[in-house]
Amino acid sequence: MIKKVILSLLFSGFSLLANQPAGPKNTIFLWDFHSVIAQRFFIGESHVKPKQDVAQIIKKLKDLGYTHHLGSNMKYKTYTLVTDPIKRPQFADIFAQFDLSKSQVKSCGLAKPSAAFFLEYLRKNDLDLSQTKIIFIDDKVKNVDAAKKLGFDTIQFKNAKQLVEDLAAKGISIDQQQKPKYKSQSTMENF
Repeated sequence: MIKKVILSLLFSGFSLLANQPAGPKNTIFLWDFHSVIAQRFFIGESHVKPKQDVAQIIKKLKDLGYTHHLGSNMKYKTYTLVTDPIKRPQFADIFAQFDLSKSQVKSCGLAKPSAAFFLEYLRKNDLDLSQTKIIFIDDKVKNVDAAKKLGFDTIQFKNAKQLVEDLAAKGISIDQQQKPKYKSQSTMENF
């Protein structure tokens, strides 16, 4: 009888953890780079620019205490280039909001939408989806569907307005009346 009560309490506690509302302490945003953070570009194009409206959202979420990781199919060489504040200063303010050491990029054949890409991200960061809500944001349906099948919370990105609406539907409110101050740089001058 006592064992049943203890087991019941243990399992109800675990289910309570899994059903916690999204909050800064138990939620991580996993962002795609191409067409979500950056305007669409071709590999090797040097004039890639950040989407300032998305940069504002990332900054506001960071100000609220949320953690950001990058989950992209870019190759490691491209990743080191776009995250380098000297070589790509137009992204320096954005990536200052990220924990880049916990990001996942294409490597050893692991790429979205493969389940292995997402599982490797979870493994290397010692994350458990029953204890941490991970909101994966990508513009491609196949990538969003793959993450969703594994238990990630997902948003298919179309534009910043829709992203704010989808976040609000998940209980994450971003005050649009008072935009965070985000250091704007002339992207071409600093290139």
